[in-house]
Amino acid sequence: MILSVIKMHGLAGKRREILQTIKELVSRATQEKGCMATAYYEVIDNKDIHYILENWKTEEDLERYKRSKAYKVLLGLEALLAGPLEIQHTIQCESEVKL
Repeated sequence: MILSVIKMHGLAGKRREILQTIKELVSRATQEKGCMATAYYEVIDNKDIHYILENWKTEEDLERYKRSKAYKVLLGLEALLAGPLEIQHTIQCESEVKL
């Protein structure tokens, strides 16, 4: 399983537009093949910082999504942000990790 963590720091006064876009993105992502779950979060003491978490079944599913129109909308959000999107993709480790 792949976990995609997307962090964005919105410009002051742009929260409404960002939230509308995030709602649409989350809705679209959940309809994509291989998307197992999505969630949206805001930082408690700074409502301008947002996170989207997505669980993808395979790397191929995530890569297909990254070529979709919905993902391009995500990239277009940068005009409403104080800095670049921070995107990390992590893979689930086996339960017994050998050190």
